[in-house]
Amino acid sequence: MEKNGMGKLYEKYCIIKRNAHNLDVAIAHDKLTGRNEVILVSYEHLDDGSTKVIPLAKLLPSEALENELEPMFDRSMVISALFQTYAENDEDRFTVTDFDNKTHPVDEDYSTMLEMYLDVTNAMDKLDLETKMENAVDDIVNDFRKILDDETGKEKGED
Repeated sequence: MEKNGMGKLYEKYCIIKRNAHNLDVAIAHDKLTGRNEVILVSYEHLDDGSTKVIPLAKLLPSEALENELEPMFDRSMVISALFQTYAENDEDRFTVTDFDNKTHPVDEDYSTMLEMYLDVTNAMDKLDLETKMENAVDDIVNDFRKILDDETGKEKGED
């Protein structure tokens, strides 16, 4: 069963949270920018004596965060709550091998997670748009009232 992108990110989140003792940094060449980048990796020592290195995240300096990324706090709360809730119901997977060989006990391909995220963020967008529309209508009404007040004052000779 193919896992969606959000599910793969969730699994990386769990690997980082559950295996902090196996985290390290490495250098990787970014094929798009041509730069060498610092990445977060997890090392897993396998039964056959070999070591599996799993890239988890690209580490960004604060300048890159300030210049390239804009925080989305409302969506951050949604994804954080989803990931935490899924993790509470995913107690049998700890290692990368576990995540590679076992599925989430409730949502095998993470389609429900993605659907819930999209439903909530779409509802948030709709509420935000409705609020902006209400504010715009209020602004128009207030501007119109000001114009009427100004015109009414002119008619009464108050100018």
